[in-house]
Amino acid sequence: MKELESVLAEVEKTATSVALPPIVRPSAPVAVVPCISCGTSVTSFSEQTCIVCDRPMCDACLDQSVIGGRPAICPNCYAHRGT
Repeated sequence: MKELESVLAEVEKTATSVALPPIVRPSAPVAVVPCISCGTSVTSFSEQTCIVCDRPMCDACLDQSVIGGRPAICPNCYAHRGT
């Protein structure tokens, strides 16, 4: 019995001393698309979009649309609103 316990202790010691490589999970790439107004990179997951064409807008262009009296409407859609 002592011999079996000795072997078991050696196996446990070896098993705990072996370093396993960390699990590396590939991260999903974040899609980047251009802002419809200025072309600045915006993630495709942006909730800031033109309410007409549903294309992404960057923070600065969204702010400009509010200042310009056309909240959340890109310049392209605003220019073509009457046609």
